[in-house]
Amino acid sequence: MLQSIPLFGYSGGMLFFFISFTFSLNLMVGTSILSLLAEFRAKSSKDSDYQILAASMTRSALPFISLGVVAALPLLFCSGSFFQPFYQQIFGSFNQLAGIAELLLGITLLLFCLYIITGSKKKRKASLHIIIGLAAGINALCLLFYCHLIPAFLLAPAADNFIPGSTSIKDVVFNQAMLPFFVHAVIASLALAGLLIMLVTAYQKDFSRRQPREYYLKSFRFGSRWLLNATIFQIIPGLWVYFSLSPKLKDALLGGPLAGWFIASLVCLFIGLLLLLKMLKDNLVNSRAATIVAFLMLMAVILMEVTTTQLHQPHLFTATNQIQQTSSQNLNSIK
Repeated sequence: MLQSIPLFGYSGGMLFFFISFTFSLNLMVGTSILSLLAEFRAKSSKDSDYQILAASMTRSALPFISLGVVAALPLLFCSGSFFQPFYQQIFGSFNQLAGIAELLLGITLLLFCLYIITGSKKKRKASLHIIIGLAAGINALCLLFYCHLIPAFLLAPAADNFIPGSTSIKDVVFNQAMLPFFVHAVIASLALAGLLIMLVTAYQKDFSRRQPREYYLKSFRFGSRWLLNATIFQIIPGLWVYFSLSPKLKDALLGGPLAGWFIASLVCLFIGLLLLLKMLKDNLVNSRAATIVAFLMLMAVILMEVTTTQLHQPHLFTATNQIQQTSSQNLNSIK
């Protein structure tokens, strides 16, 4: 069994694949939305800089998105081998569950690539390009929602009353943690896309200089403001998520063993936001400063993902053990 291999359990080596896939999924959502907003702004203000920004944004995100798609394969394999009994009790065959996720992922990646291709053509049909971009964004949101079904359920109080064979798909989808968890993920996607714009713009300004200085300042402020505003606004869905947790998870988050990870994440986030505000105030577009801000913000996200993963784990193990015990009892009764 894979869980018996050191550092390859859900909270060990598998965490790398989980974070890579999560980043990829968030970039699909955030980049699709922000690039469309940049294109609409370019059309309304007749400022071609935003059109260039939209194209640069999607091209820069594609390698990271592709890496996350690759990371999804071992993630599905490990989840299927370790937590298959849990999935089977709620959704039936894990292969069907994974197949739907792979289909949505493939369609979203295809639409995202078509969005880049149609945007790079000189003689392009603007309406078709926008329609493909909207389709990519909507499909990415559907995939984001689908991939958060199980994680949100495992954080909800309903997971404490999980009974093998009696929990339905409706119980999973319409649990009280699903909506705040999804809203939190969408806003995080916008912040991550803004971070990518900020970082790419700073490096382009320092090392390529293909555009006027005004473009880099405008692009940097566009990404930085989305990063700043989305991160600050996360306070609202963050509190919403907290109040939707089961009581024992609230205790584990604030006063238990996970409090250190959670506080470290907030400290990195706070320092990163202070440096970002300083850069915006000074109109500073610098690759070194942007790298430091990006490192702090990404560390905050990673530490938060570690915290969330550890919150999931007790329920996953409890649910899996309950199912295995029930299966063993049924097998013994048959014998």
